Amino acid sequence: MEPIEFRQAVGARIRACRRAQNLSQAKLAQMIGGSSDGAYISRIEKGKVGMSVDSLYRIASALDLGVEDLVDLSVDVASIRPKSGR
Repeated sequence: MEPIEFRQAVGARIRACRRAQNLSQAKLAQMIGGSSDGAYISRIEKGKVGMSVDSLYRIASALDLGVEDLVDLSVDVASIRPKSGR
């Protein structure tokens, strides 16, 4: 798998998990301390930009997930649940 394909796959997982929790891109951006317009989250979800490990950690934490939930592509995204069960 090429790096861009991995970025796109992780972005799609972030999108699926965010939507499953009924969060907007803007709300997730606010939760990770970013801008409130959600543009950064949009670019991540589309695989248009890479993200730092710090950003990946903040996104996973905001979604109440482990980083492994977002990067382990062998696990079906539909089976991912927040740690607290929210």
